[in-house]
Amino acid sequence: MVVVGIPNSSLLQARKVLGKLPVCTHKMMADEHCDVLILGAGAAGIGAARRLLEKKNDGVANNLKVIVLEARNRVGGRAWTSDELQCGLELDHGGKWIHGSTSQNPRNPMTELAARYQIPTTAGNNDNPTENITRVVLSTRGSGETMQSVVPNREAETASRLLYKQLCQLGQDSLIAPLMHSLPVETSYKDCLIEIANREMPGKSFAEWLEARARSTLIAAGNPNNEKGSLVAETIALLRLLVYDEMESYEGCRLDQCSLLYTESDGTILPGSDADVAGGYGKLVQTLATSVPIDIRCGHRVVSIDRTSSLEHHNGNPQGGVVVCTEEDGSNSKKRFVARLGCIVALPLGVLQPSVDNPLVRDPVFIPPLPESLLGAVDRLAMCLMNKIEVLFPSRWWPDGIGSLTIASENGNASNDFPLDDMPWSHWIVEDDDPSLLVCYATGVFAERIETMSNEDVEREGVEALRHAFLDNEQGGSSNGTHITSIPDPVRTHVTKWRSDPFARGSWTFFKAGTRGMKDVRAFQKFNSEQGGVEKLYFAGEHTCDGSVAGLDIGTVHGAYLSGRLAAEELLIKNGANMEQTIVDRNSDDAACLREDT
Repeated sequence: MVVVGIPNSSLLQARKVLGKLPVCTHKMMADEHCDVLILGAGAAGIGAARRLLEKKNDGVANNLKVIVLEARNRVGGRAWTSDELQCGLELDHGGKWIHGSTSQNPRNPMTELAARYQIPTTAGNNDNPTENITRVVLSTRGSGETMQSVVPNREAETASRLLYKQLCQLGQDSLIAPLMHSLPVETSYKDCLIEIANREMPGKSFAEWLEARARSTLIAAGNPNNEKGSLVAETIALLRLLVYDEMESYEGCRLDQCSLLYTESDGTILPGSDADVAGGYGKLVQTLATSVPIDIRCGHRVVSIDRTSSLEHHNGNPQGGVVVCTEEDGSNSKKRFVARLGCIVALPLGVLQPSVDNPLVRDPVFIPPLPESLLGAVDRLAMCLMNKIEVLFPSRWWPDGIGSLTIASENGNASNDFPLDDMPWSHWIVEDDDPSLLVCYATGVFAERIETMSNEDVEREGVEALRHAFLDNEQGGSSNGTHITSIPDPVRTHVTKWRSDPFARGSWTFFKAGTRGMKDVRAFQKFNSEQGGVEKLYFAGEHTCDGSVAGLDIGTVHGAYLSGRLAAEELLIKNGANMEQTIVDRNSDDAACLREDT
């Protein structure tokens, strides 16, 4: 077997650390040389490429040969817009909103770019307000089969908000704040809540403690007479909805995963309203990729990133560069690229992390392995999960002017011991009335369960939840006020499964229990500034956004784009004195290769 491009010493080192190593076993072919390689054509990779291809201050182009390698057959990464429902309307399956779109100092880079390319954005709905319908679905006591849908009770709403402040926020009434710095760094929100329950009611389950808390909170909110306990159940249902809205949906993770110490206190975001992008966020990123001459090679999955020769170059070898081996379109066909100035890794955090099936193996492989300071950060951070269930109905069955539908359920599929860990079918957005489209946003345990289900089962369960919540049994004497008399079967359903996507392995970065918070995120920027020039390797992506520059916001598309530009800027600075000579060398090598080929 011939191993192409991987020195024996590095191969032995990688095998010792990682086990069996993916290698290039194709027939020897000429390497393709360039100045800079960018791995990943998402927002970060496109941002890096655009910066490298920009003209300098004197108006002269950098004249760099830049190649972007992308494993998918499209650009955009997790910003993906398409018409999977075949209904004539393209939907955002990943990133949807420009967060902080109305920020003025600084302006959001994606807002500015959308304006430059005349792509309309809509911040908020002040000019065309829409309404929301919320219903609480309760089970008949003693039976999970009979459901009752009711309009939220004001006292229960007030009590649920008070409970949420106590259990999930760090304000004056917080129960968790006093324990934050006394519990281990590995403590999650769920761990802390169970600890509070055990201290206040030893020997009782968390569910029993929560019911007692809900009852006392109702009394404190001015509702002392609650003999039947129906408001207690409704208060807990509405609390579950708040946990979904404020924690799972915003932070993107489950209560048993969220870091107690860092989730609420770390991270940055530009101020201002969120904005929709006309045609979809993915289309904006696609425009950024096609509006300048970027050489993007789709269908190239990165197998290994070998910077051995770049380290040798630092020690006096003038031929140093980063060697990247790829697999084309899932076949056995391999190709090698050599980047003289450096390589910008704009792959998602989930792709950089160890394989779920084999924690000892990373794919792609870095040769030699990355320093422990960076690997530790990669492994401590985590990818959350948000999936979307996009449903096309034959006609609109919801009232005119409705923008969203919300379901507060009493228990969903949550365990009896901890009723705050599964909030299915909570939030549906009306994407359009014609075609009639609803999109449910699934997070946490629910999103993980979706990954294991068939589309048919997802569709059936979703429609059942909608019918339980919004069908109005006016003739039966138990009207819930929606006046919705029928909900038809869908025409078609599309379900995203971002965890199962091998080129994403999740949705965006969050601080899981055990992380060091923003310190772990800063590890990427520190590597870029301190070791990037030596190793000719730089990192970009939303997981590298440490807030050190305004707009460098973790978990956002605009942050990812900005991180790519900053990584490219760092590469240009590190190579400033050598760039012209490198380009001359590259042109000579290309000419030599051309003579050999002919």
